[in-house]
Amino acid sequence: MTPRPTSRRADAAARREVSPGPARANRPSTIKKRKAKGAALLEVVLALTLFVMSAAVVGSCLRGALGTANDLRAQGEALNLAETVLTELNAGVLALDAVPATPFDEDDPSRTYEIAVEPIADDPSLKRVTVTVRLTDALRPTSCRLTQWMLDAGPATAGEFVP
Repeated sequence: MTPRPTSRRADAAARREVSPGPARANRPSTIKKRKAKGAALLEVVLALTLFVMSAAVVGSCLRGALGTANDLRAQGEALNLAETVLTELNAGVLALDAVPATPFDEDDPSRTYEIAVEPIADDPSLKRVTVTVRLTDALRPTSCRLTQWMLDAGPATAGEFVP
């Protein structure tokens, strides 16, 4: 028998060992691809978790800021109303007498003011006037108390100037 001439391709095919089908899954390139896909999925899950956690923190801070803003608005409103009552007392629109809790508006009893008048021991015409305003329509009830010393000139007679 004479040996047959072989081509280079045939020699390369003979040298190559072909593995069966299921063993192909364990080839290094396939394992690297699976690990890369798993790492990408892990990165997406981690990024989504961080986003949800930071959104929860921002939402909590926003809720706190809105609550503080509402409280400050109510305190500012109570302060303005207390200043209005003190101004009316200074102008003589309201009598310089003690007043129990009285609503500003008859239709809205949630906003009330109270006036306390105390004489100063050294001078009977000098009074310590405290105005307390309460707002109960807010989520949290708010109150404001202002105190001012005022001169009580007494009742004015006809033609007499009272400062």
